[in-house]
Amino acid sequence: MAVDLDLEQPSAPVLPEGTAYQPIMGVFDHERRTRAKLTRLVSLGFLDETEPGPFTQPRPHAPTASADQRS
Repeated sequence: MAVDLDLEQPSAPVLPEGTAYQPIMGVFDHERRTRAKLTRLVSLGFLDETEPGPFTQPRPHAPTASADQRS
């Protein structure tokens, strides 16, 4: 039994008219692009994201004791 699915794209939302809308959306777009760049730096190991939101520089790894220092 085949089910007919309505695969039409929903209509685009109606955007508000006015001078404040574009600058506000520009801020959100800038934030989205900045977050994408920071997330890429995390994937490359240049930054750490310990929890969603804050980005920090990775902490240097503590030096491990070598075999000659343990004796």
